[in-house]
Amino acid sequence: RRLDIWEAHIEQAVSKCAQLEQCDEDILDRYYDDQAITDNSAHEVVHFEPFGIPHKRIGETSLPSWLAMTALEQLPRRQFCLDNDILLALSPGLFPDIQVLKPMFDLVGDPVEHVGGTVNFACEFKERMFEAAVTMNSIRPGTGRKCFFTMLPPSLLPIRGSGPSFGKVVVLVADPRYLVMRQLPIWEALHRGAGFGLKRLHASDFLKNYLQSDSHLGGFELQRLAMWAIEAYRQPEKIKIVFIEDFITEPTTTMQGLSRFLGVPQDETLQTAEGQLLAQKDFGLFFPCKNMPEMGHLLDIVKDFEEILATLPSGVQALWQDNMAIWSTLPDPRMASLGLSMQRHSLWVGPAWWAAQALDCAHLAATLTEGSAVQGRPAPFAMSLLTLPGSGTA
Repeated sequence: RRLDIWEAHIEQAVSKCAQLEQCDEDILDRYYDDQAITDNSAHEVVHFEPFGIPHKRIGETSLPSWLAMTALEQLPRRQFCLDNDILLALSPGLFPDIQVLKPMFDLVGDPVEHVGGTVNFACEFKERMFEAAVTMNSIRPGTGRKCFFTMLPPSLLPIRGSGPSFGKVVVLVADPRYLVMRQLPIWEALHRGAGFGLKRLHASDFLKNYLQSDSHLGGFELQRLAMWAIEAYRQPEKIKIVFIEDFITEPTTTMQGLSRFLGVPQDETLQTAEGQLLAQKDFGLFFPCKNMPEMGHLLDIVKDFEEILATLPSGVQALWQDNMAIWSTLPDPRMASLGLSMQRHSLWVGPAWWAAQALDCAHLAATLTEGSAVQGRPAPFAMSLLTLPGSGTA
């Protein structure tokens, strides 16, 4: 009976993958068409709506006002990176209080000095922010492997095989409801950085304006992460999705899995990066948690989002629901599971073994699909391994 159930799941997964072959192409083509940059779209005009905070825009993507849009619009076409360079794709909501960047730089073999203890904002590593380095024209050819991070959506980045491209991309993912709410301190910091002093944004007004706006910091969170999931499905050997929960609950497993994906030897380099992560873990890797577990803080932020969303007008709520619909069909099983929880307005907590599965099954899938993958995509059977019940122990 159990075998019959598994065979039914395999058949369902094969059917789903066949649909995704066309689905992801259509979605990506439409997305890149929408984000296409014309000669007049990338300019240095400073916008203030909807929060009264200065920023610039490329299409539907808002960015800090100190970045040069005319330089960034050339990114997909110019050779700013080498094939062995690493890119860490971050949501803007992960920029505050992020403590995993320095261990990741060390893991890659591109360490950076940081004066002081904890990191208040990712931009403290300004020379490693890809769009900042491009703006400052500070990227220089070198023999070593370089590691950058970015808030840019995939449509604005050199990640596709047809042109200049990063060697590997690690995409840090979390519940979009958490990531949206965590953008509040970023917008407030942008206001201070522009010389306008302190500005406090009310959470309810912020969420309402965020959902109604036609431009978002780093791109609309639901859409941007969905596009990364599809890109990771198209290029599994190059792009890896990693949930921030993995760093919090399984830091050693996560760093070891990333070292294999990035081709880093299991030596002192890995041990140093692991040691840094473990030393910071009890103090908070993405938020300074003194009196509660960090996962508890994450879930509390998600609760805040849902409580505020329920008070907003139905038309504003529909904007979130409409953009969320695609998530339950994403090729990444964890993101699809999260999508179902978001549709039910419930909390999502993945099983503890999921970190190991996500970082290790890629090797099994690559072995099974060798010679049978189409344009770098996993074959349907390999995809089904990631969707079978209990596949983490299979």
